[in-house]
Amino acid sequence: MVNNNDPCDWCKTSGCNADPPLWLETYDYRPGHTPLEPDNTMEFPPAALPDIFSLLAKAARDILDAISFYLNLRSSPFTEVLDNVPLRNR
Repeated sequence: MVNNNDPCDWCKTSGCNADPPLWLETYDYRPGHTPLEPDNTMEFPPAALPDIFSLLAKAARDILDAISFYLNLRSSPFTEVLDNVPLRNR
C-alpha cells in the first residue's frame, strides 16, 4: 500500500485543503472548477446530479411543510378535541 503524507489524497476532486499543524481542513467543491489532476484538467459532474439535488430539495421541503403543518395543528385551540379523537375504530 502506498502511503503518502497527503491527508486528502482520497478526494482530490473535492478541493480538500489541509493544514496539519493547525488541525485545519477546508473543502471547496465546485463542480467543473476543481482541478482533477495537477495538469489542470477539469472535473465535470454527472449529468443527473442537478436532478438529484432538486429531488432532495423537494423532499426536504415536503418534510419541513409536514412538520410546520403538524406544529400549527398542535398550536390550534382544538388541541384538546384532537387529543381525544380515537385514531382507529375499535
